[in-house]
Amino acid sequence: MLSGGASVHYAGRILEDARNLLALVGHQDPGTPGGKLLDFLHNNTSGNSGSTPQQLLEIGEQSVPVRCKIEKYCFSAHADMNGIISLMKALRPEQVLLVHGEASALDSLKANLSVEGIHADIPLKGQTLTFNTDASNAALNYQKRPYTSNILSNRRK
Repeated sequence: MLSGGASVHYAGRILEDARNLLALVGHQDPGTPGGKLLDFLHNNTSGNSGSTPQQLLEIGEQSVPVRCKIEKYCFSAHADMNGIISLMKALRPEQVLLVHGEASALDSLKANLSVEGIHADIPLKGQTLTFNTDASNAALNYQKRPYTSNILSNRRK
């Protein structure tokens, strides 16, 4: 969004030079400097995503001429349905709770997991869930056992 942090400083330097490329990844909120750059990109009919010196972008405390090339790349930190299904097939969990996403996407994912023999539930928003923690506690206690490796036995004193 280019509205805070180091990105403001770097973008200000990149934007002014026509030899540069500013690559925007992910969602850019309208009204933010990143969103305004996307507007510049979409409103440019020359076929070149670079812009003319008349286009100025308010970024941070400065007004910067936008001369560089601007491109948008689709990027997400979220796995798609196939990625989630592949992960669940590899892990083979006893139970899957789907708690993040659009209702229709969650329903579809639940159905696709079911086809793979993986039971999934979609809790209601605000629903309280109670978990049997015996297995978790056993696993945690196992992990808390003292480390008894002799890996450090050859260390100089």
